[in-house]
Amino acid sequence: MLNIIIDYKTETFKNIKQDEFETDKNLIDKVLSINLTTFLSRKNKVFMLSILKPLTKNGITMLGELIQAFKYETDEKLIKSMKIIIYTIPETLVSISKCYNEDINSDNEEMKYILIAPRTWKKLNSITLKELQVTLKNSLKIIDVLDVKNKLGIGNFDEENILPACQNEEV
Repeated sequence: MLNIIIDYKTETFKNIKQDEFETDKNLIDKVLSINLTTFLSRKNKVFMLSILKPLTKNGITMLGELIQAFKYETDEKLIKSMKIIIYTIPETLVSISKCYNEDINSDNEEMKYILIAPRTWKKLNSITLKELQVTLKNSLKIIDVLDVKNKLGIGNFDEENILPACQNEEV
């Protein structure tokens, strides 16, 4: 269940605008901590996993580590592998990970917060069951948008013609 939510949220990160993600500490932390092996496995990028092996042997396991190591790497073979892996990852996720600030952000893989709604992060230990259910339903795409006009076949209606609710004072 948690994997479904994480994958869904990672997909939604692709649609976030730059001005929104540059200042979102929790979002940057989450993207930095994306495990590359897990990410590529879930995307069925088997060939990319073989390219990732030399990087993993050098201690690069998360996206944040990859982006930081890419800036300073001098070995041509490793640089080539890094470029290939970076091009496999959605451009928005790479852009978010480049917003890393050593004084503010952490690439710790421990998950402390979860995105329950756009720009709304909540501590994992304080999330309610209802919030988790809604998040899971959104992840599974089983929540429909209420479309009253289409379901009832009403093109338009005049709100003045709707009778007000009776307020019986005797009851």
